[in-house]
Amino acid sequence: MTQTLAAALGGQALAILDAGTGGRRWRTVTPVLIAAAGGPIAYLERNAGRRAAALQAHGPRLRLFDDAVDQFWCGETYDLVYVDVPPRQLERFFASVLPALRALLRPRGRLAATLPVGRTGESAALDEAGFAAFARAAGLRHADAGRFAADCLTAMLGAPPARLAAANEPAAGFAFATFLAPFPPDRPLGEPPFAPAERMHFAFDDAVALLEQLQRRVAFCSAGQFLDALAADTHCDAAGRPLHFVKHDIHRDLLAAWRFAEAEARLGIRGAFFVMHPHPLSAHYIDRPETLEVLRAIQSLGHEIGVHVDVAALGPSEDTLTAALIPFLADLRAAGIGITMGNAHGNTALRDEAATGFVASLFEERDAGAGAPSLARLAARLGLVAWFDSWLYREGRRLPAPQLFLGDNYRRLDLYAYDEAAENGFRDLMTGRSFDLAAGLRTAAVEVAAGGSCLHLVHPQYYR
Repeated sequence: MTQTLAAALGGQALAILDAGTGGRRWRTVTPVLIAAAGGPIAYLERNAGRRAAALQAHGPRLRLFDDAVDQFWCGETYDLVYVDVPPRQLERFFASVLPALRALLRPRGRLAATLPVGRTGESAALDEAGFAAFARAAGLRHADAGRFAADCLTAMLGAPPARLAAANEPAAGFAFATFLAPFPPDRPLGEPPFAPAERMHFAFDDAVALLEQLQRRVAFCSAGQFLDALAADTHCDAAGRPLHFVKHDIHRDLLAAWRFAEAEARLGIRGAFFVMHPHPLSAHYIDRPETLEVLRAIQSLGHEIGVHVDVAALGPSEDTLTAALIPFLADLRAAGIGITMGNAHGNTALRDEAATGFVASLFEERDAGAGAPSLARLAARLGLVAWFDSWLYREGRRLPAPQLFLGDNYRRLDLYAYDEAAENGFRDLMTGRSFDLAAGLRTAAVEVAAGGSCLHLVHPQYYR
């Protein structure tokens, strides 16, 4: 396979980094795209134990996009992008990943893709390993699977791909083939010849429409105004309209955050955008000079910039956490980005593992009551005045809660009432469907959310 692909690309070197996943790669990886601008092309299978070392060894020649490959931003473009698609991700590849690749390719760019094209062995059940949903949607069968993959590429790219001569090794009952096709970014892209089984993201226009509908009933305010009102236990403006504030946690997609910032500014909404420090979720953009330009642009629109802190990952002590964050914040401030607010990244699994010492006390105090000495001490060391989680703090003191919380934390619209007597301090009011903000749901949400002061949480990477 290595020699075949290299030969098809005109003798360019192809580096394979074996992550040791054996024949189980689709159980642990999602589509990965790695390319090098004007030099060797490198393919990296995702593996948590070896990824960091591989990236460090190859430096900027490698660019990795993992489980949110359709939610990335990267300023570089490439002559070729190579994608290895596991069976359970085949539908997602055609429905959302393939369109996202356009941003990576130069005018004469090419796509190489290793795709599952059928099953090996008569005893393998078609519904194994998450393959059934795609098979039902696509009408995929043993005999025509290879042709189906090629037909999908032809329909979307406008020309038939070349199927490379060497066969890929079968693995765990699946046969694979590698295709190579021109994929210039300016060519109109066709629709996949099947209906995706489920949506992969919210519609951005629906999110803006929700804000527009709410704006007729409520008063969106700035971070400072929201904090001042809560400190005074006030929930409405002088005209009696409920106060609402929108915060955004930036993970993988900085440009989606910028798009929200521009749309909200046009509506007169001033929110807060919390950027992740250097972290696997932000690694593809956080150290790039363009990132500072985007953050300054967001700030110039009247929004606040804050820091989104993975406390569990940067711990375990207050000293290790501040040692990691202080240089990052200093660089942002030196670039003219004023940061006075922070909030915590959930990272539930790691938080549970690291829930000892300082990390445990920080979360326990944050979730428990009015006093938060660990949070106050951390904020002071970082030069932060306010902390914007579900509960809001200023100068280490927990403020009275707003009345409502509207968020997309579970890739759906959720609306809660703050209720100290309820489990976790919240009472469910409304739960939407996955990635749905259709007109009927928006109207129902506005009726509920317009009934009180509300903190909004938006994850920009969920919207297209």
